[in-house]
Amino acid sequence: MTAVTKTTNDLAWGPGVLLAADYGSQPTEELGYHHDPIAMTRTVKVDKDYVQDITAAVQRKTMMDDFSLAGVLSQINISGLARILGCTPVGGKIMLGSEPEELEVALRLCTTKKDGRPLHFYMSRAASTGSFKVAFGKE
Repeated sequence: MTAVTKTTNDLAWGPGVLLAADYGSQPTEELGYHHDPIAMTRTVKVDKDYVQDITAAVQRKTMMDDFSLAGVLSQINISGLARILGCTPVGGKIMLGSEPEELEVALRLCTTKKDGRPLHFYMSRAASTGSFKVAFGKE
């Protein structure tokens, strides 16, 4: 059974930074900063085999294990965004609509605990596969 923490210092609190790098290297390039919550979703699909007269599965095989991050970045590095999207920025332009490069990256989400210590979530192999929304401006 999982134990609960006896102190609030171990709680993930935020804010933090999202770092990126090419697949196979350590993320050090700052992609953007977050103040709002980041949602982490893990989806696992398991194939189970059953045998007559045994109620539990006798064999399990993980067929898919997917992990995704979603959230709002307060600031973003435009060249880093272009790289994550598989685009090449040229002269201040990010050309969308053309065939994207098949680019895999490494990501590290560095957020903070309540006591200010860092908390790292590392994805060694990631790719932008879903929809995204970009809103620019200052409040």
